[in-house]
Formats: sequence, C-alpha cells, structure tokens
Amino acid sequence: MGLTHIVKRDGRIVRFDSDKITDRIYQAAVSTGGFKQDIDSLPSQLANEIYQPYLSANEQDIAEDLTCQVVDHLISQGLKHLKVEQAQDAVEYVLKSQAFVDVWEAYRLYRWSRTAIRDDIITEEQFSISGLPEQKCQEIEEWNQKHGCATISALNGIVGDPKAYQSLVESSIQEYERELDNILEAYKKNPSRLVFIAGPSSSGKTTTTNKVVERIESLGLKCKFWTIDNYYKGLEHIPQDQFGDYDYETPDALDLGLIQKHLPNLFAGNKVSVPFYSFEKGERDGISTRMQLTDDEVLVVDSLYSLSPQMFPEDILSEKAFKIYIETLNMVQDSTGRQVKLTDNRLLRRMARDSRPQSEGGRGYPVDHTLGHWHYVRKGELRYLIPFMNTADYIINGSLAFELPILKKNLASKLPKLDLEPFRKQKRWDAVIRGHRIKKLLDELVSTSDQFVPEDCHLREFIGKSKR
Repeated sequence: MGLTHIVKRDGRIVRFDSDKITDRIYQAAVSTGGFKQDIDSLPSQLANEIYQPYLSANEQDIAEDLTCQVVDHLISQGLKHLKVEQAQDAVEYVLKSQAFVDVWEAYRLYRWSRTAIRDDIITEEQFSISGLPEQKCQEIEEWNQKHGCATISALNGIVGDPKAYQSLVESSIQEYERELDNILEAYKKNPSRLVFIAGPSSSGKTTTTNKVVERIESLGLKCKFWTIDNYYKGLEHIPQDQFGDYDYETPDALDLGLIQKHLPNLFAGNKVSVPFYSFEKGERDGISTRMQLTDDEVLVVDSLYSLSPQMFPEDILSEKAFKIYIETLNMVQDSTGRQVKLTDNRLLRRMARDSRPQSEGGRGYPVDHTLGHWHYVRKGELRYLIPFMNTADYIINGSLAFELPILKKNLASKLPKLDLEPFRKQKRWDAVIRGHRIKKLLDELVSTSDQFVPEDCHLREFIGKSKR
C-alpha cells in the first residue's frame, strides 16, 4: 500500500508529495557540491563498490532514486499516520545508508535550522545554509591570501622556509589574540554576569575560555568556571550502538534537569553541589565542588551546546548571556581547488589529542576509535549547535593557518596504522569516507615540527606540551 497522506506539524492532513522530498535532497546535494563529492573522495575501486548504482546517473536522477528508497523505507514501517518528522528521519537514514555523507550533513543542518526558525529561536537572517559565518569566512580568506597560505601548495612552500614558517606561526597567533581583544571590546558594550563559550568538538574552547576570562578579569571583574561535563548521565542512560560506542554528543546525555535547576540557583546566590563525572568509570562519582556565585562574579560556561535552547532555555536565564562561538575556519584549498573541510581539521586535532596517553593529558584511544565515533560528533553539532551559530555576540576563528603540517607530523606514527577495512566490512561508510579524505589531505601536506608553537597556544590542547 502506497503513501497517500502526511500529517503536518500543525495537525493538518495533506496529500503526500514525494517530489518535495526529491527537491530537498537535490538542494542539499547542490549546497555541498553535489553527490559526486563523496564519490570523488574515494579510490576508484572503493567508489565503484559503494556507489555503483549512481556512477552513470546525473544529479537529478540520483535524487529521484534516493526518494524512491525513502518511500520504500517508510512503507516498510507500516505507518498508519505518516508525520513530517518521520519522513525527514527516513531521508537521513537513506542518505547515510547510501554513503552520501556530505549530502546527509547538508540535509540535517537545513532540517534543524528551519525548525529553529519555525520555533522563533533564530531568524531568517541568522540562518546559514552552508553552516558557516559567511562574512567571517571571507575575512579569513582575505587574510590567507595576504599571508600567502590560501592553498596547501602555498602552505607547503612556506614550511620549506623556516623563517617564513615561523613568521606565519607568529602572525596567526597574533590574529587569534587580536580577535580575543575584539571579544573584550564587544563584551564591554554588552556586559553580563553570564558568559557562554560554545563551539564544536576540538575547536579550541578550553584555551579560548581561559584567555577570555583573563581579559574579562582585566576589567576588575571576577570569573568563576562552571564545568558542564560533570553533569553527564551514567553510561546506563546513554545510548550504545552495536559496536559498543556511546553517544555522548547530545544534550540528552547530560542531566539537563539538574543543570537547569542549578543555574538559577547560582544566580540567586544559593550554594549548589556540582557532581563529579568519572569518564573512566562512566558514572557520577561524588561531588566535584560546592559552588556559590557572589554578586560581583561572572559565571563562565564552556560547553559544547550552551547556545542550544535545549540546554539553557530562556525561562531559566536571570539575565541575557554574552555568547561566544568558536569554529576552526581554516579556509584553505586542497589540490582540487576545494576547501579543506572544517570538520576534517577538527577530526585531526581530536585524533592527536585522544591518541596521547592519559599521563600526557590524552585519552589513550587509537585513531580508529576517534574516527568511528565522529559520526556522533557531527550528528549532535548539526542539530544542537551549528544552527544557532549566528545567535552569538562574537564568532572567533579557532583555526591556525600553520597547524595542518604540524598535525601531520604529530600523527605520522599513528595514521598509517589506521585500518579502514573493518569499517568497510561493517558498512560504516561515514568512517570510510572521512578516513580516506583525511589520508588524502595529509598526503598533500609537508609535515613540520611544533618548535615555533608557544606553550600557551590553543593548538597545544591537541598536540601536547601545554602550560595551561
């Protein structure tokens, strides 16, 4: 039995039109460079294996074929009253199962951004179909052009000249520090006792938070950190997949009820017992601190999803928060003329950090563990973070123009051990595609040491030897 009707969000029942699904899939593909982006990122033999039905098809035909699979998937569920959200879930399922990872990301971002607009959380002007702050990206592209590092080829040339490379390191860090000064000026215009610092995984939030605090305290104010990571639920309350991995990358993994109880209590001057979460045990393990906020203190929250209304709805905020968003906006082109993906830059950072021993501030994970988990990272940030990016009072670039050659050097002994074959056999296409893409990226790069990187640079969060 085919699909004839669908229930709209307002309860209306209307005729089901599969052409709308086709159009949205097609537009998602266009926004990210087309379906062939994922295909072209793989060795030809693997691309033939995964994408064989689509190799000779045009973009429109692929969108129509995927729509048929979405409809078949919905019919197989035997739904009596198909809802819009169920249709959207089916689109995401098909795009991921057919290994169109880039298109899935674009579709998911559009889906949840439009939801935020309908819910009056963001405005049309704050919506970014690319998931990037366009004006900021243009400024960074111009900076890269001015400093001769807009392409990997140009960056490799700079690496070959130690003096030029040292100069690039110094200029990049000066630009980052200048942006921190700009944040302080923006804060002075809109001061608040509540500061949110948000950003995707491995964007450099920890160091940036510390440096922002230093600048706020230079105004004669006192700051107090609130560590949200201590509010994770125990592993028994966090979904686990068939590969034994846990999805920490969602606000639902946190005890939101306790967070939303503690925040207003803190601003009321009450003392709260902040839990301690042991990632080693995967459970709460006592109290980390008994925390109280005085009238002259600023509460600083470094949290992945602090811009999300699911984390901090307006009705619990005693005053408007000053919001900072950090993202790795590298804006450098590879040998094909495409921008190096921001998420790949962050994935390399996290691999470098996670693979360090715990005694050196890492987590002791093999790089394949980080790669296999990354789809959870993207799933969470595309829904709960990136749609709200433009609600921030200031967006800061956490990328450093010089870092990719250093990340290659740092991972030199680890990435050759990255075996993508188990992911292929398990049809974990997200990991397969990202794995091949970062290997291809690193193959283009000339590696270099971190000798010119100061100890207080936020890149040290990931490569080690940080003084913070």
